Amino acid sequence: MPARKNPLSAWGLQCTTQKYVLGMTLDDISRETNLSRIYISKAINGGDVSDDAVEAISKVLKVDPKLSRLRPRPERTAG
Repeated sequence: MPARKNPLSAWGLQCTTQKYVLGMTLDDISRETNLSRIYISKAINGGDVSDDAVEAISKVLKVDPKLSRLRPRPERTAG
């Protein structure tokens, strides 16, 4: 399987983990945040979204929103 073009941030990885731990779907998060599933997915996958969206998603998934400010490490290349 090829590597992701853009690795998940610490926040995105934690959100993904919590989504499974809590048994939540994007629909569930969407209902609780009034954000679209597409926007939530964009946020979790590292897209440019508002701080309010990060806060809302973080609250529902019980994730520290400060993690969204951390950038993933660049992948190492062989050679």
